[in-house]
Amino acid sequence: LIMNHIPGFELYPGRIKTIVLLIVFLSSCVLPISFIGLITRSQLSTKIMSHIHDRAISYFFTAFSIFLGAQLLGRLPIPGLFRFLMIGSSIILILLIAISLRWQISGHTASFGGIVATLIALSLKYGMDLLPGIIVMVILSGVIGTILIYNEKNNPAQVYAGFIIGFLVMFSLIILI
Repeated sequence: LIMNHIPGFELYPGRIKTIVLLIVFLSSCVLPISFIGLITRSQLSTKIMSHIHDRAISYFFTAFSIFLGAQLLGRLPIPGLFRFLMIGSSIILILLIAISLRWQISGHTASFGGIVATLIALSLKYGMDLLPGIIVMVILSGVIGTILIYNEKNNPAQVYAGFIIGFLVMFSLIILI
C-alpha cells in the first residue's frame, strides 16, 4: 500500500521494491513466527506463554527482529519512511512489554491503532487518498476489540489503551519525520 502511494517511489526499480518487501516479511513475520514455533514445541511453552509477564519474551524477540529489519532497510537507497515504520513497530512492542509487566494490555488493538495512525498520518503528510483503507482498518479495529472483550481476553480499558498507544506512537513518528 505504501509503495504504491508514496510520491516518487513508483520510479524505484522492481528489484529494490522486492528487497524491501522481503526484508519486511522476514523480520516481521518469518523470524517471530519461527521463534514462537520453537517455544511452543519445547516443554517450556506452557510455562512461557501461559503468563502475561512471559509474553514479554515473544514481544522482545519480535521487536528485536523488526529493529534488525529496520537497520537493513536503512542501508538501502529508499525513503527513510520504511525504516521509521519498522522502528515505530519496535517501539510499540517495547512499550507493550513494559506495560504488560504490570497490567495486561491488548497487543492486537495496539497493532490496529498503529495501522490506523499510519494510514491517517500518511494521508495528511503526503496527501495520499487512503480513506477507504482507513475506514476498513477502523472497522476491523472495532471488530477485533469487540471480539477480545466478548471472549474475555481483555477488558475495554485494555483494548482502548492498546489502540491509543499504537496510534500515538505511529502517528507521532510519521508526522515528526
